[in-house]
Amino acid sequence: MTGYDVRPATRRDAETLSALWYRITEECKTWDPRIRLSLNAQDLWQKALHTWLENPEVQVLVADQAGTLIGYAIGWLLERPMFYYQQRYGFISELNVDGHAHIGGVGSALLAGLADWFSRQQIETVEISVMHGHPIAQAFWRAKGAMPYMDHLWLRLPPRGVE
Repeated sequence: MTGYDVRPATRRDAETLSALWYRITEECKTWDPRIRLSLNAQDLWQKALHTWLENPEVQVLVADQAGTLIGYAIGWLLERPMFYYQQRYGFISELNVDGHAHIGGVGSALLAGLADWFSRQQIETVEISVMHGHPIAQAFWRAKGAMPYMDHLWLRLPPRGVE
């Protein structure tokens, strides 16, 4: 008995899930001040969630502890251009656990749920978006066997007309 269930998110979860996303994303500013949200970010994310829930190419899972959402994960089915050998692949854009939940194994359980979904879609490899400066997330993914693949860099462009 884990004390929580991992299940697909539903429309009923949207408000609570968007609040969890917002709280966790705000905490991520600790690791990188470039993370800046719009004033209505939580509402926009919640609206996007509704479209993801209807999209068969997206899987949103939640960890539910007696009616309280303590984590979530979002997986996507993506395709590379046809000239690549392995066109279809999985992408995990978010896997987050409420740091206040004080229960172990939630991230691993969410990953197992996504891995099962990817496997049913005949997906063999997954790419993951992980914040570079987030030591806990980096350690989690490395412990799962994830390894560097491509660097995702950030560049501030000069204002228009300035060289």
